[in-house]
Amino acid sequence: MAKTKEEKSIQKETKQICFVISPFGDWFNLYYKDVFRPAIESAGLEAHRVDDLYGPNIIIQDVWEYTQKAKIILAVLTGKNPNVFYELGLAHALPKPVILVAESIEDVPFDIKPTRVLCYDKNKPDWGKKLSDDIQASIREILKDEKKAIPAIFLRQSDTPVVHAVTPEQKEMLTLRQELTSVRRELEMMLRNTTSQIHNAGFISNVREAELEVKNYIKQGLPNELIISRLRGRVPSDWIRRQIDGFRKEVSVELPF
Repeated sequence: MAKTKEEKSIQKETKQICFVISPFGDWFNLYYKDVFRPAIESAGLEAHRVDDLYGPNIIIQDVWEYTQKAKIILAVLTGKNPNVFYELGLAHALPKPVILVAESIEDVPFDIKPTRVLCYDKNKPDWGKKLSDDIQASIREILKDEKKAIPAIFLRQSDTPVVHAVTPEQKEMLTLRQELTSVRRELEMMLRNTTSQIHNAGFISNVREAELEVKNYIKQGLPNELIISRLRGRVPSDWIRRQIDGFRKEVSVELPF
């Protein structure tokens, strides 16, 4: 019996997803389109990457939501991308079953090298099909018993209390505080940069004025220490001494001591 549109819609909404964390760019986008996504869909899951979302959320929020919703995570370690490793850490912390994919075992950090990694060799003509088959087999194996696919060290014991549990209201308040803190840090950074630019501009102005004054004082026959005392606080004393030495040679004026 054919399914109704409503039944198909419900099935789509409840379909389990596989969240793909990978670098972005021409080749990785192509791998996702031609290898990863077809393999995931053939195994019965729905494939998603964080760039599937185009909302106003900050990217870490989208990554966190997808990681929580995902039945399985597929992590592409090729290129040792730091964002991928960060997102992989989130997946392990939840914990979620993860399928690791890499072009070379050298792309895999030492800490997780003992775990199973699906390596592919692009020099082989059928590398895409083989990788697709390996991904499908891994997904089907995980779906049979996902706990076996999660390193035991990441699994929580039944008597382990929930850490950092908060109410929805508390979470909203914490989110607002953290966003305000983030905005404050950005403003402080902008202020520091602006202050630095103003200081540099003021220093340059002082230097130009000081150069003229040093020349005039030397021509007037003022002693070195008097020149330094008059300019002290506006420019560094060492700089004043160098200017005095240089300009004294220029004007060839012998000062009284």
